[in-house]
Amino acid sequence: MFEGVSNTLSASFRYRKTNVSVLVVLSYLFVVVFYLKNPLVNRQRLLPSDKEHIRLLDNAWLDLQNITYSFHPYTSHDNDRVHDYLLLRVNQIVANNSFCEVSDDYKTERKILFAHQDAFDSSTKMKRVVYFESSNILVKIQGKDGKEDNALLLSAHFDSVPTSHGATDDGKGVVSILGLLDYYSKNQPERTIILNLNNNEEFGLLGAQAFFDHPWSKITKYFINLEGTGNGEGDAIMFRTTNLLTANLYKEGVQQHPFGNSIFQQGFNQRLIHSETDYKVYEANGLQGWDIAFFKPRSLYHTIRDSVQETSKPALWDMFWTTMQLCESVVTYRDTKESGDSTDPAVFFDVYGIFFLTFSAKWLFAINIVLLVTVPLACIILGHISRKKGSRVPKPLTSWLAFPVSVIVSALVVKLSENYIVRQNPFVASHDFLSLLLALSIEFVLLNAVVMSLFNYLAHGNILKDCILIELMVLSWFLLFSTTVMLSKTEFKSTGVYPITGLYICLSTAVLVHKLVEVFTSRRTSKVEVREAHEPIVMTIDSTPEGSQYGTVGGSVTPELSNSNDHGDNSDNPTQEADERAPLISAISDRRLQTFGEENRDGESDQVNLTDSMHYEWILQFVTLIPITFILFQVSNDSLSGLNQTIQESLSSVNVVYGAIFTLSVILTVLVLPFISKLRFNLLSVLFVIWLVATIHCITLQPFDSKTPLKIRFSQNVNGTVELTGRTKIIKELIYDLPSYKNKGYSHRGDGVSCYGGELGVCYYDAEPPIVLPNGNLNITKFVSVDVISNDRVSSGRSKYAPINADIRIKVPNNRACVVNFNSSSDDIFESAVRKITILDEGNKSESKLTYKSSEGINELLLHKLDFSTESYHLGVQWFPKLLWDKRTVTANTDDATDVLGLSIKCFWSDYEVPAIVDDKPVRRVPAYDELLNYAPLSFSFTNKEKGLIVDQEYIEL
Repeated sequence: MFEGVSNTLSASFRYRKTNVSVLVVLSYLFVVVFYLKNPLVNRQRLLPSDKEHIRLLDNAWLDLQNITYSFHPYTSHDNDRVHDYLLLRVNQIVANNSFCEVSDDYKTERKILFAHQDAFDSSTKMKRVVYFESSNILVKIQGKDGKEDNALLLSAHFDSVPTSHGATDDGKGVVSILGLLDYYSKNQPERTIILNLNNNEEFGLLGAQAFFDHPWSKITKYFINLEGTGNGEGDAIMFRTTNLLTANLYKEGVQQHPFGNSIFQQGFNQRLIHSETDYKVYEANGLQGWDIAFFKPRSLYHTIRDSVQETSKPALWDMFWTTMQLCESVVTYRDTKESGDSTDPAVFFDVYGIFFLTFSAKWLFAINIVLLVTVPLACIILGHISRKKGSRVPKPLTSWLAFPVSVIVSALVVKLSENYIVRQNPFVASHDFLSLLLALSIEFVLLNAVVMSLFNYLAHGNILKDCILIELMVLSWFLLFSTTVMLSKTEFKSTGVYPITGLYICLSTAVLVHKLVEVFTSRRTSKVEVREAHEPIVMTIDSTPEGSQYGTVGGSVTPELSNSNDHGDNSDNPTQEADERAPLISAISDRRLQTFGEENRDGESDQVNLTDSMHYEWILQFVTLIPITFILFQVSNDSLSGLNQTIQESLSSVNVVYGAIFTLSVILTVLVLPFISKLRFNLLSVLFVIWLVATIHCITLQPFDSKTPLKIRFSQNVNGTVELTGRTKIIKELIYDLPSYKNKGYSHRGDGVSCYGGELGVCYYDAEPPIVLPNGNLNITKFVSVDVISNDRVSSGRSKYAPINADIRIKVPNNRACVVNFNSSSDDIFESAVRKITILDEGNKSESKLTYKSSEGINELLLHKLDFSTESYHLGVQWFPKLLWDKRTVTANTDDATDVLGLSIKCFWSDYEVPAIVDDKPVRRVPAYDELLNYAPLSFSFTNKEKGLIVDQEYIEL
């Protein structure tokens, strides 16, 4: 009876195909199902049950509906409507409150002139200056502690882009802050809280910059920035945080459903993520904080579908509740002197929304160094001990060659397959990256199974498993070494490399299990000869003492088994062929003979290493690889969810996304590769069918539909020329089907449409001109003009070495934003003669209001004003003669023309939904954009290319 139970348990845990196949299937199913179905991950279904929280959420939802009534970019009249509504709500909430104070930049006329690094391209050499009139709304909630140097800033922007209602970007953030104001106005916090509902984040993060001109910025220490870089699907993620202290505050505060990953933080640091948020401005000015945002789907981001209709109360509650938990953690935190590793860059990640782990990037660096040294050393020592004991299992050359040959061949074929799929369906990842990831991963497994099966005839399966684990560990050692170097070179800001450390730890543990088994196992074999495939395998089995753990064999048994009988499913109890070397005692039980060389029920032989058949270390090795599989799958899904639709936006993103999918498809199979020779044919057959279905699905899938549309960027000149930016081949077909194009009656298809820039470029066509002015005045054809009030370039009284000064007025009606580029006729486009900009007050033209000087030159001036009725910008420009700043200029050859300064001026308008009045009738302002929204298939979405939907330009020389 006991022997039967023992045999059953032995069969259940032995290293054989059935056991391995079952564990592989269960492990991957558990990973996928747990991630996709776990309610903690899909927590947008959750809503509050507390009455106070329900009240706050209902009020926030109503605020969101009111804010998103129409498009409201900084350059539109409706932006003022949103500002006034928010100011009204703030005053209603804090009415008769003794510890709350409101400040309105619109009322105080806050105006700033400052140097501005391009927020979206930090590598540019362009030297930019910004003039900005702010309409931020700020509230200070005085804390009970009375301190004036440790306030917490809550920030969100209330402007939208010209093509969006701004429900997620950033309406949810704004109304979440209003809800927190409601809560803390009734429950005074320990720490002072400052709220910044800022304006004009979308075109330069300018509202956040204006905050630092406000006196309350001097008392601020921490900040929470709320943002939306997607359309609100999924969860509000913590993109990044300043250091380990702030990461730990998030960990301690957000106990329910934490969600964050420092891989995104590294993506921002290395500019793999091209978007930016106000977080960048706050951190650059010395504050410590958190960036919390929705991040998918990007194809609906900044489009008309960023609306209340496309989001939900649970999505809003997710951001609101996450922010409230974090806010409570910060306001109750007692500041201590920062020391130790609290200021180190933080590595952080959640585990399926259940746990949240944080540690210092410097600590990760130290751990990596220890692992890089100690693990190889431990393997060498254990290998030496096992060799001394004679218990080390020899591994033939074919076993070492199996993995590199198999992986290289399989990876090449998989890459070719991916290239073929992408050629057939270039945007498949934009719609469904998981199917492509699944297809490539399964193909990699199948190819390795085929190649490994050939090597399995040359080497025993257990030896093959251990060789693969060792080789994987060596490969991961080099990966860990490179990421450790990267950590050092980036000053520990490469906070997304932690999965490599986890991978190395898991693989090293599996290898150390093998090494320990070799050291501590009392081997049954005293000699094992492993020869080439064409030679017989000879084993000498020493007699085992009476009563030993292996039973008794009377004498020495020396069977010689042909390798041709090592594999196959044709017999459950194969017999050994008799010859002169057959053992005299042939009545050994079938069970014991199977240990020596028989095939088991899976059709495999265990004859090479008797120790392996008596121990079950493979289970421990398998289990050690499961945790990293969980982590890798979560990282893969989260990362690709945020990046997959960027392939629409740039060709470089195509390489990044498809390269990532290929790499992850290989890495995700790490659990299978060492055990791949033990996968049953039945499982491989099922995988083949799944691969076939997934591959056909990826090739035939329509990449764009209403849920995952192709995004196209729109702009129209005042003369009616429409500019569409995106995939030119697709854009052409879209234009050809527009009624306005077909009604023109072109004789040849393609006439009237011109495209430039290759595959990802710009297409132009003529459409009905927009209406710029609210009164519908159609007689004006030029909306930007320049009056030169003074210019001393040709003045006889100016020395040729003296700076040149000009006073100009840029006249542009009904406008809030213009850009001026200075052209100095230099061969270097980043070299500029302009050294000083003065913004003159239109109310007092003789007195300068704001001045900015630069010894390095100024290439670009961005102008922003709030008053639509002020129809001009009054500027003073000073530039140097070329002989003072261009060393190539020869003094003798200089003349007045050399010092001509060119000004390229571009101005923007964004009023779209508010109609103009023409002949006492309401008329739509941008009919060309209406036409695209009305007649383009639902598989298209449209966003702005410029600061406004309508553009006009002018060029002059001073």
